[in-house]
Amino acid sequence: ESWRALEDLYSEGVLKSLGVSNFDSHELKALVESAQRVKPMVVQNKLDVYHVGKQLDNQGDTLVEYARSQNIIVVAYSSFSAYPFVLMPPNDPIVSYVASQHFDPHTNTPATP
Repeated sequence: ESWRALEDLYSEGVLKSLGVSNFDSHELKALVESAQRVKPMVVQNKLDVYHVGKQLDNQGDTLVEYARSQNIIVVAYSSFSAYPFVLMPPNDPIVSYVASQHFDPHTNTPATP
């Protein structure tokens, strides 16, 4: 019912695009299949560098792959946050690597290339 109202507003020119947030691929597929006139154009989800290509969930969701197959734009938020899988920076291998490229631990000064 809510999506139908959004489709009406889109058809009237009140909205320029329609999108959703925090949908997994199953929810997105159900919406695409049930949309009468306008499918979602954008999906915004937490996607981060620690889990490239997928949304955080227990099933290893294929949201990005599905969205691409439907020409739906994927917008990420919290791209540099590992939450809820947070490591303290000294224990985080990505942070350690980046730091090693930019900081000399022997002199406590920025590394020189």
